[in-house]
Amino acid sequence: MFGAIPIGQVYLVPGIDGQPARGLQEKDNAQHPRPEIRIRTAPVEGGYEMWAAVPLELIGVSPGADRFLMEIQVNTPAHEGVMDAGRGNLFGSYTAFNDTQSYALMVIRR
Repeated sequence: MFGAIPIGQVYLVPGIDGQPARGLQEKDNAQHPRPEIRIRTAPVEGGYEMWAAVPLELIGVSPGADRFLMEIQVNTPAHEGVMDAGRGNLFGSYTAFNDTQSYALMVIRR
């Protein structure tokens, strides 16, 4: 919940180190596996590519909605020589979970 706006949050985790890619949903301050999130990753030089299909209801979009706000945040873990994890937001929010001001307006066409 961000003010009066419900926020749905999912995590898309790449398949690395022999582990399969997986999708998780944030609920009650914990991440829960959601097998209905279809996710596929492939290694590329310097990282990976990711494809995902996320059911809209998992991110708080009601079935009859014709539009919703969205931000995409990418996090990287801290590693040797770097003290903090990295973060980037596609649509410009400082942190996707704290500020909806720069969210993109997504329009559903049926």
